[in-house]
Amino acid sequence: MRPPPNQLRLTRPERWESAGGAYATHKAAQVDKLRVLLVDDVFTTGATLDACSRALKGAGAARVVGLTIARALPLYSASEVGLQDQDFGE
Repeated sequence: MRPPPNQLRLTRPERWESAGGAYATHKAAQVDKLRVLLVDDVFTTGATLDACSRALKGAGAARVVGLTIARALPLYSASEVGLQDQDFGE
């Protein structure tokens, strides 16, 4: 297990790469055959939930379900979504 880097400025592929192997269950944790609910504050790419889920399943969890409070949407420029700058009152 290694500490994950601050993911604020990482790209989507960098987030997936940084989360892989960054999470593990504690040796004393007894998750064998349990159903686990993972709660995360913000879903950005799903990399954190995926990595945590894999660690729990690897430790024997029967089922892992993820719940997030908010979803981060990618930022797009006005031209990428077919709008002009004046559409935003600029």
